[in-house]
Amino acid sequence: MSRWEQARTDATTTTEKVNEQVQSVGDSVAKDWNARKAKIAADMDALKAKVVRKKRELDARLAEKEADRLEEDAHLAIDYAIAAVTKQGWPFSMPSRAVCKPKKLAGSIK
Repeated sequence: MSRWEQARTDATTTTEKVNEQVQSVGDSVAKDWNARKAKIAADMDALKAKVVRKKRELDARLAEKEADRLEEDAHLAIDYAIAAVTKQGWPFSMPSRAVCKPKKLAGSIK
């Protein structure tokens, strides 16, 4: 085999090895990219679930505060009505606010 043929064979072999390595790197990069995309998608799903959970918690706290405010408004209205009736000198006694105040239920949201 001449030097020219040997050089050509060596160049062809080297080119084939380089092509195999490039293909291998390409496959590795594709697998890594797909794994990263899957992790990002999982992280986004977890973040969305956390946002939904936090929104529910916030909505529950806001609803509880609104209920407390409305309850206080009701107590004020009862107190006002009792005062108005008492001022008019009705011949019967009205229940005190302590009787009108509802009990807290066990296990209520805090």
